[in-house]
Amino acid sequence: MLLWGLAWALVFSVPAGLGGLLVAGVDGLRGWAMSLAVVGAYFAASVIGDAHALRTPDMRALGPLLAGFVARAGCVVLALHGLEAVGWLVGRGRVDWFAWTTVTLVCGWSFGIIWARLRTRSFIYDGNEAEGAADE
Repeated sequence: MLLWGLAWALVFSVPAGLGGLLVAGVDGLRGWAMSLAVVGAYFAASVIGDAHALRTPDMRALGPLLAGFVARAGCVVLALHGLEAVGWLVGRGRVDWFAWTTVTLVCGWSFGIIWARLRTRSFIYDGNEAEGAADE
């Protein structure tokens, strides 16, 4: 799922990168690249962290899931603060194309996850033959 989500997020972000380059020049391209790094890292960490948290049975997984979300959100806030502090996320062109790229990445990620989920086999819909159940 991580592979499909990241792949489609990258595909969806290409128009934002080209638009940023055409409209804002190098600043637009830098905003696009920073968004790829921050949002891509967030998505990858969310899939990996949630997969580990969901190994816990029943409702005990809710605590680690929520803690992981809060930790990832905190890391994004720190990353954005750091990018702004060093002057990398300054200027209308960079900020605008950072935002547009973030939107396209979220749309692409969502599409990729849905794409992967639709193609994942599930024993629920495969019938008894897939589970190896004996015919009665």
